[in-house]
Amino acid sequence: MKFTRELLAELTRACRDPELGRTRLGRADFRGGEFPEGADFGSVLFGDIAFFKDAKFGGRADFEKAIFRDQARFGGVTFTESAEFHKATFEGAVDFDDATFMDAAWFESANFCSHAFFRKARFNLGSERTLCRARFDGATFSKMAHFEGAMFGTDADFDQTHFETARQLGPFTARGALLLDRAEFGGSVAIAVTAARVSCTGTRFDSSAELQIRYAELDLAGAVLSQPVIVASKRTPVASQLPGAILNMREDGTAEVTTEAPSLIDSPELETWFSARRGDATASLLSLYRVDTAQLVLNNIDLRHCRFAGAYHLDQLRMEGICRLSTPPNAWRWGGLLPRRWTGRRTLIEEHYWRALPHRSPAACADWEQGPYHPDRLSTPSPATVASLYRQLRKALEDGKNEPGAHDFYYGEMEMRRHDSDETPKSERLLLHVYWLLSGYGLRAARALGWLFLAVTLTLFLTMTFGLPDESPKQVATGINRPVGAETTMVIDKQDPHLAIPMRKRFTWERFDKSLRITLNSVVFRSSGEDLTTAGTYVEIVSRITEPILLGLAVLALRGRVKRG
Repeated sequence: MKFTRELLAELTRACRDPELGRTRLGRADFRGGEFPEGADFGSVLFGDIAFFKDAKFGGRADFEKAIFRDQARFGGVTFTESAEFHKATFEGAVDFDDATFMDAAWFESANFCSHAFFRKARFNLGSERTLCRARFDGATFSKMAHFEGAMFGTDADFDQTHFETARQLGPFTARGALLLDRAEFGGSVAIAVTAARVSCTGTRFDSSAELQIRYAELDLAGAVLSQPVIVASKRTPVASQLPGAILNMREDGTAEVTTEAPSLIDSPELETWFSARRGDATASLLSLYRVDTAQLVLNNIDLRHCRFAGAYHLDQLRMEGICRLSTPPNAWRWGGLLPRRWTGRRTLIEEHYWRALPHRSPAACADWEQGPYHPDRLSTPSPATVASLYRQLRKALEDGKNEPGAHDFYYGEMEMRRHDSDETPKSERLLLHVYWLLSGYGLRAARALGWLFLAVTLTLFLTMTFGLPDESPKQVATGINRPVGAETTMVIDKQDPHLAIPMRKRFTWERFDKSLRITLNSVVFRSSGEDLTTAGTYVEIVSRITEPILLGLAVLALRGRVKRG
């Protein structure tokens, strides 16, 4: 049946209640009805069940400030133009399952007192205009909010929405962003979404929560986490973690809620759309600014662009699975006379921001990612701040028995201290430079072994060249012959080692073998017992100090890489 604008106007006039000051309808049955010009049910009070199942609204559907005392059945409805439910009140269960919103869907400040069903609803799939997004900002869901299988063509706006007892939100798909800014979750909730972006700035979780996210960039700046919150990246299509709920209508007009088994809900066409634009389904975290991370668990999250500065209790943050971090530029650069490249390690994006500042040399700044306030040095985290971030995250991994994984954070902390000209004394910076050069802060075994090999080679060469005498000195006994029976004094002396052979004769296999034994003994603090020249003695002393240190640094680095937590 078609309901023209004139027919609806006559109906609302006939049912207007002067005492209430609004139109009051009893049992409203508009099932399968057509509203080619739209409909105006603004401020209407539906005193009984309101049936709009499979109806079609050709124009604007206005339900602003409408009150539904009982159930509202909008399953399968098609809204060609905007559907406006501003400040509407649904005292009974409301069903928008399989509904299609081709234009804007406005539910701002709506009050859902019972179960709200939007299973497999379609919002703005044919439009990417921002004004066509679904808006639930300021709404209140007193019970369950069922959005399993819902699809949003643009943004899904739940800004300042209050979920009192919702146990689950989703799984659903949003081609744009899921906006949960300043939303409140009163009970434990599981949120599952595939989206381009998820914004939880200022979101309040009063109980435990689990966020299962695919593809999206997540912003948690200012979120309040009162209980443990798990943020996990799902690489496979999201399945409902709780049984899906269905609202069944009985013949007598009453309703019951039943459940069905979990199922995959991601749309194949939207999955292809996301895959073509973003590739990897791993979710990424953008910011933890002003977040108390003591209750936060990250699982398989991309942290390459995450800003940790400003977060609290980072030393209690838990990172599980594969949490990717950014890395230094891998291109070769000329550093003075020799080419060089940055050491491969996991870095924080704050270090990138600082290294990209123009106060450093162009070669040092090249390829590092610039920060949002570049080139403002005062707004960019300082080396002391970045060192503190590394220190806290290192402790978090060490407390989680992942000491090998914490080494990159220790390296980053030491790097920031070495470059911190404001907080680190010059003497300490010099010591750190030496420590970095010799062994990469005790973490680069190859570097320490390289220096050890160079030291052994140099010691071997110097010993062969200047340390070994022409021949081993012989002991000589001297004395004075006296008559028999007289006391005789004998003096036993040893010649000083002497080196006078030509340079070309100093490099022989015999001298090489002897020099090698002397050098290898010096690596483990042992004296060879060989007679050396004065120069050779000093060479041995220096080698017995430096080479064991280098060997110890190499062993320390190797142990750190294979140590079990």
